[in-house]
Amino acid sequence: MGNREIYASDESYKLCKVSEEDKENYIKLLKETTFMPKFYDNQMYCDIMWKGAMEGNTREFSIFDKNENYCGNIVIKYSWTEHPEIGIDIVGRYRNQGIAPKAIKMLARKAYEEHPVPYYFLRVSSQNLHSKHVIEKLGGVLDDTTEDLFLKHIRNVFGEEKYKEMIEWAKEQADDEVIYQYRYLPEFFLK
Repeated sequence: MGNREIYASDESYKLCKVSEEDKENYIKLLKETTFMPKFYDNQMYCDIMWKGAMEGNTREFSIFDKNENYCGNIVIKYSWTEHPEIGIDIVGRYRNQGIAPKAIKMLARKAYEEHPVPYYFLRVSSQNLHSKHVIEKLGGVLDDTTEDLFLKHIRNVFGEEKYKEMIEWAKEQADDEVIYQYRYLPEFFLK
């Protein structure tokens, strides 16, 4: 595994801080899981996404199994806030093997030790019913009261008019997709 910095681990999986060794796998995974894979045919776009993973305001981790196979990526966004968000992408051939729930719980528990919060946000597309089920099985509680921090940032940077244009454009692209937002409470990941 080289000189990877292990953030959290159990008997089955390791969450390692994203390193240069992960770039190819990371970009392949983004291309596999995005609704616009053509973006990742552009090297400049790939480089921007990679730089964001390495230097951005998110904390990115690669997921490895006990045989050191790259299984996916898990991220904690807005970790300095009262309600950080956890996101996860699993490589296709490793989906439906219980990796996501274990990795989410492991990350939430470790991050909570460092910075206790009332809950984490987990978001999922209405077109991804399997992941919705996983989040609900983890104990996620549906929440529709809080605006996404990224959208707040967009509104602050671009202003109300541009924000509304971007929201309308996103709705047109979404093909009736809805994003469900859940609260993931400590009572579920600390047990």
